[in-house]
Amino acid sequence: MKTILRTKLQVSLLLAVAVMSTGVLTACGTNSSNNNSNGNASGSLKSTTLIVPDGAPLLSVASLVEGGALNSSSGVFQVGDDVSKELGAKVGIQVVQDSDTLVANIKKERPELAVVPINLAAKLYNENATNKESQYRLLGVSTWGLNQVVANFNISSLKDLVGKKLYSFAKSGVPGITIRALLKKEGIAYADFKDTVSATAVNIVDFTAAPDIVAELPKNLYEQHVALLSEPVASAFEIKTQGKYFSKLDLQVLIAQAFNGLKYPQAGLVVRSDILDDASCADFLNKFTASIAKTAPALKENAEQVVVRTKENFKSAALASTAAVVSALKGGRLDVEFVPVFDQHKSGEEKIKQDVKALLQIIQDSGASALIGGKVPDDKFFALDKN
Repeated sequence: MKTILRTKLQVSLLLAVAVMSTGVLTACGTNSSNNNSNGNASGSLKSTTLIVPDGAPLLSVASLVEGGALNSSSGVFQVGDDVSKELGAKVGIQVVQDSDTLVANIKKERPELAVVPINLAAKLYNENATNKESQYRLLGVSTWGLNQVVANFNISSLKDLVGKKLYSFAKSGVPGITIRALLKKEGIAYADFKDTVSATAVNIVDFTAAPDIVAELPKNLYEQHVALLSEPVASAFEIKTQGKYFSKLDLQVLIAQAFNGLKYPQAGLVVRSDILDDASCADFLNKFTASIAKTAPALKENAEQVVVRTKENFKSAALASTAAVVSALKGGRLDVEFVPVFDQHKSGEEKIKQDVKALLQIIQDSGASALIGGKVPDDKFFALDKN
């Protein structure tokens, strides 16, 4: 992997000489106006914080678990000494349970790193254009399309949902927007369900979150039900209902077919802009991204071991059903693979940019531009190595 901002790193060496000659040391990511208190006291990053949501995004950083420990009082997981030595910095991982907490913690604590939904990454970039200590840029995509259409009867396409109820979630969020955009793209009529079922449209019944749908469906298992669920919730529901429900349609596949091969990026790793622009942090960022990229091959080799270790170390509620998570991973319904936007080895740099921008454009075109901060970000949003 090429080093990030190699030219800036060379410049930083020259600057370090000048700084040392004046007897002043400036920490990576710290300056007179920065309230971040990660104990950086020299010209390199000594410690840092990563905020990550529970669930599939947490699996994307499973490579950092070995030898670490959860501080029961603070709730922060501190990576082990061997990992810290490899990275050249201590990393504290803070796990949050929902999107509201994720946003609140990022705004309050301004961590150097975070794993966030792609739309939130764009919003943090767009809305903080004049403040690099609050602005974030995308280092790479860590989890991909995780939504499944499950049913207790046979369906083979979205057209089979016409005249039926589709239980969906997050109407004003990315899942609700995406399913509607997909139906529109396919020329399939849809309507918000009111009192009666339309025979000529997909009748969408909206819930706040996927677990709310899971609580509702078992009330009448003898009716024909179709639901949009995220993983690993979908696989856990299959197991719980003992095969009455199965994943029938993979939203990732449908989106790729409808939107010119779009691979649906759901969450990504972001870095604070002032950290990215500080050349003395480049070595750490390279090592960090290389480290979490090890998770995907580890999951392929022994998914159960990785899931159990991650669940136990982080006391994860979202990964509670090991069988469901492993089933989703092995079935290809849960795609956890960190791919940096600057990874020249896979020749995927432009493809990742295209996929991210395509998803954000779908959100923009739906009329929900507020979810991405008002517009599709420019190319500076992507932390690309231009050298």
